[in-house]
Amino acid sequence: MQQFFISHDPECRASGFKGLLRDLPHDVNIEIDEFLLDYELSTLNESSIVKDARNANTESKDEGEIDEFDDASLEEAMGLLDISKATLQPDTVENEGCVLWES
Repeated sequence: MQQFFISHDPECRASGFKGLLRDLPHDVNIEIDEFLLDYELSTLNESSIVKDARNANTESKDEGEIDEFDDASLEEAMGLLDISKATLQPDTVENEGCVLWES
């Protein structure tokens, strides 16, 4: 987030003066983010969210398929994955220092 100075002086305001745009200090950004998150969480209507989710589940069961999982780009990306080293056997396969499977 950024800030700028605006004077309360009528002459400065009449001339449209405002100071340089500057970044807020990191700790102030954190406080503002936490305040805004707390505010958003306090205004959530949980009953409405649960009701909408239940309605969506009911509708998708009626249709027999869930359309929200149809994503051509995801399917393409999944097709490009190299899973030749993946295994269901209990051993360790390492790829660039990351353990993919460990028993």
